[in-house]
Amino acid sequence: MKTGLKWIGGLFVIMMFVFCGCDPEEPTPENEEEIINKVTLTFSPAGGSGPDLVYVAFDPDGDGSAPVELDEIILELHKTYTLSLKLENTLEGSDITSEIEDEGDEHMFYFGWSDVFINPVGPGNIGDGQRDNDVNYNDFDINGLPIGLSTTWATVSTPAQSNFRLLLKHQPGIKSFTTTSEDGETDIDLTFIIKVQ
Repeated sequence: MKTGLKWIGGLFVIMMFVFCGCDPEEPTPENEEEIINKVTLTFSPAGGSGPDLVYVAFDPDGDGSAPVELDEIILELHKTYTLSLKLENTLEGSDITSEIEDEGDEHMFYFGWSDVFINPVGPGNIGDGQRDNDVNYNDFDINGLPIGLSTTWATVSTPAQSNFRLLLKHQPGIKSFTTTSEDGETDIDLTFIIKVQ
């Protein structure tokens, strides 16, 4: 079984392809689709210096419309956080995060922002030619390449606001040290408002 995530009309979908040695005259099995209707972002302060801050993109009925809930992210000034991502199908009680981990050599999260972090600095690594811009990845695939389910962020010391874009690319067979957010298929593309105050 091979899996790959899709963002279709505001709906997260996981497409499942079954490969088997079938009679060529038999009809081709149709692709099964599994809804991923919730993405959770958990910002955990370094050293346990405060409670976890949890934000979600959530479509309760999974009908494919824009997420009913898209939280505004609010972080504290001059603080370091570990960001953990979780993907779910709450309609069936499925955690899809482990599938991304298992296929880490085919997936990579990219991030975009401006003026809200001192580490990493810059606009993020989304866009052609932006791959070398810093993102503090904590998890890596079997080839030593970043995945992005866990990252580290240090906020600025004066109030600021930005968009925070989260992009998941599916790059089977092509993920490398030089592939960018322009390569492969887009699985998730979410833009949150982020405030540091």
